[in-house]
Amino acid sequence: MKAEKLLHEPIRAVNIGLTLLGDALLQQETDAVSIAWRPPRKVSLSPRIAEILRKMDDEPKGSE
Repeated sequence: MKAEKLLHEPIRAVNIGLTLLGDALLQQETDAVSIAWRPPRKVSLSPRIAEILRKMDDEPKGSE
């Protein structure tokens, strides 16, 4: 697809794991599909990252 044509086509997006971005795309009436994804739990994370992810899991939905 040529760049000139790409700039004039409607945006179509696949959103993976970022609900805030997916919601923003849908609010702008963008053709978007959201996929709920999180990294596998059995990975070696730094304590800081593990704490951030734990807090995100504890956060009530809709408080984003």
